[in-house]
Amino acid sequence: MDNLKFRELDEAGDFIISTRVRIGRCHKGFTYPPILANMQRKEMEDKVAKALNTLEGDLKDAYHSLETIPRNEYQQFVDDHIMLRDNHTLRDAGGYDGWPIRRGVYLNNNRTFTVWALQQIEVKVEFAYDVKRGFLSNCPSNLGTCLRASVHLKMPKLERNKVCMANILSDEAGYDVSNKRRLGLTEYLAVCKMYNSVEELIKTEQQLEGN
Repeated sequence: MDNLKFRELDEAGDFIISTRVRIGRCHKGFTYPPILANMQRKEMEDKVAKALNTLEGDLKDAYHSLETIPRNEYQQFVDDHIMLRDNHTLRDAGGYDGWPIRRGVYLNNNRTFTVWALQQIEVKVEFAYDVKRGFLSNCPSNLGTCLRASVHLKMPKLERNKVCMANILSDEAGYDVSNKRRLGLTEYLAVCKMYNSVEELIKTEQQLEGN
């Protein structure tokens, strides 16, 4: 992200609570989770863990198997939004079959880099890709870039004025703004569009504060 040369939008921390860029990739040469055999899960997890455990610098830490971590630690991952929450659509499609066998998560020391292995989306060096459709995933809504960039914002003036809020989902702590489009653009363009949208929202909030 540092190489994208984006300027800081909120140096004082008045508006942006957190930022996350999530990208999914499926393993080339493996079936999708609903019909994936346990032997394939083992092979896939071993490759993922081996690759991740070679990371150095800011990305270095450890891979955590969901089969061995304590229940309270797993729940903390869920509460911290590190672990994916239960999704009934994915469950009905067989995405959780055999759970938590051969599933895991990799976290760096300061928890700014996370990799989920064999959960909703698979991770590997060689990815499933189609020249027309882009990167393939067992979730159709992710087809293309399989990238979701989201920013958690505090927008009290916008909230009261209901300006430009049609595509923003509200929760108790603020607003989560994310890209809907995954198909027909590059990952870089998706992040740029997200950045530009957040910039405009902050400008509008600042203008309302001045009135």
